[in-house]
Amino acid sequence: METIKLHSIKTHLGEYWFCPRNNPTQNTFLYTPKHQIYHLDMDFELRQCGFFSKEAKSGFGSKISFHPFLHEVAFVMNDVAYVPYTPKGCGSLAKGDFAGNILWKREGKFSTVLFSRDGAKIWAAENLDNEYLKLSVFDSQSGDILASKAFDDEMFQSDLRLSDIPWSDDVTLKLGAGQDGIMVYALGNEAATITMCEMFPSTSCITPAWHPEGKKLLTLENDEHRYYQYSWPEPAVLARQEDVDFEDDDDNIRPGYGLVFLRDGLAVTQSATYRLFLFDPDKMERIAEIVIPGFEPMPTNVVFPRLKDDTAPYSLITYFSRVGNIFIARTGKETKTQAVFLFDISRFTDNQE
Repeated sequence: METIKLHSIKTHLGEYWFCPRNNPTQNTFLYTPKHQIYHLDMDFELRQCGFFSKEAKSGFGSKISFHPFLHEVAFVMNDVAYVPYTPKGCGSLAKGDFAGNILWKREGKFSTVLFSRDGAKIWAAENLDNEYLKLSVFDSQSGDILASKAFDDEMFQSDLRLSDIPWSDDVTLKLGAGQDGIMVYALGNEAATITMCEMFPSTSCITPAWHPEGKKLLTLENDEHRYYQYSWPEPAVLARQEDVDFEDDDDNIRPGYGLVFLRDGLAVTQSATYRLFLFDPDKMERIAEIVIPGFEPMPTNVVFPRLKDDTAPYSLITYFSRVGNIFIARTGKETKTQAVFLFDISRFTDNQE
C-alpha cells in the first residue's frame, strides 16, 4: 500500500484541544489544559481570545462545547466528587463567557454537553447513577430547561457522548461500556418532548462520521472490527466491509476509533496503533497510509520502552476530528513535543508528497 506524506496548512507546537463539530461554524476555537481559548484566523494562525472558568473540568472530550457563533462556552463543572463504582467525570452544567465568568449553572451529574446547531439550545446528558440516565435540553441564554427525559442505562455505567448531525437540529448520543457494548441514539427535540431512536439496533457501532451533506455516514462495528456505510435519515446499508480475520497481534491492521468522512469516496480512518489511512467508504478499503513529516510512526518499543520486544509501527498522532470545515489532528501525551495539525477539509490531500 502506498504511503503519502501529507503537509498540514499549519502546525502549532504545544498542547491544544478542540471540540469536534460536524456543522459549519462562524469561528473555530482551540483551548489549552489551562483553559485559555484561541481563535483560528483566516491564515490558520492561533489568536488568543480569552479563557473559560477554572471551575470547568479540564480534559479533552465532550464535556466542553463552544457556541457556533458567539463567544460562549458550555461545560461540565468540576464540582462533584467521584464515588467508587459510579460513572466518572460528572458535574454540574454551566455556561460561561470568554472572560472566565459563569453566566448560569444547573446542578446535576452531567457528563456530556453540546450546543445545538444554531446555538439556541444546549443538550446535556447525566449519569444519574449506574443504571439510569437523563437527557435535558436547556435554553442557552436563560438556562431554563425546555425538555427532559430519564431512561434506563442498558449498558450500565455508560460513558456518554453527544455529537451533532450535519444540517440537522437532531443530535446523537453514544452509550459506551467497553466490552459490554456500544449504543448510539438519534435524538430530537420539539417543544417539551425529546425523541430517541436507536441508530444501529443489535450492533455495537461507534459514533458515526458524517458525510458533509449529512445524507450518509460511516461507522465501525466494534465487535466485528468492520466498517459500514449507511444512508440517512432513512437508514440502509450502502456498503459493508468484508470479513477480516485478526490475529491477537494484528493491531496495525485492526481498526481504531478515529473516523472522518471527508467527501464522496474518501474518509480518514485509524488503526489500533493510531496509524492514519485514507479510506474509500464505497469500496471499503484503505487507499494509502498518511504520514505527517516530522511525526512519522515509530517502533512501539521506542514510544513505550517497557514493551521492549514490540517493534510494530506506532503513530504519534492519536486524535483527529472534523471541526466545521477544518480537519484537526494532534499528538498524544506519549510524545515529548506536543503539536496540533490543521487542514482545510476541502483541500485535504492537495499538499502531499
